[in-house]
Amino acid sequence: MAESKLERKCRRAFEKGDHKKAVRLLRSQDPKALHQKERYLLYHSISNGWLDTTRDLINNYSYPYKHNYYDGQSCLYIAAKGNHVDIVEYLIKECRCDPMMRTYNYGKGDPVLHYVARKGLLDVLKCMVMNINGHNIMNKQYRDTN
Repeated sequence: MAESKLERKCRRAFEKGDHKKAVRLLRSQDPKALHQKERYLLYHSISNGWLDTTRDLINNYSYPYKHNYYDGQSCLYIAAKGNHVDIVEYLIKECRCDPMMRTYNYGKGDPVLHYVARKGLLDVLKCMVMNINGHNIMNKQYRDTN
């Protein structure tokens, strides 16, 4: 099916990082079909650091977030690479993405957690470590060394 003018405008707004226009145009899209027609909107939303739009695409537009997504890169890796701590936290806490998933598909690349540590993305690393397996390791029960 051919891309409509409205879909093209929406995609371009995401690509250019125009949040206001992207959100406005997103509201006029078909939630059931958008993830099939415009597969890279989630990638652009994460890359731009738009937590609200990322959450909307996953919850209301059925975008797949646990699978390797853009050029084989996982959504969690894209968020971590961009140092978008709020999106990393959302993907781990609410979407249950695993920090130990590989950065690329087919088992290639490092686990995202290792990539973040190697690159020195300390805020992202702290977020990941504090929320491994849905547990905040800063809670008292995890700090007790006795």
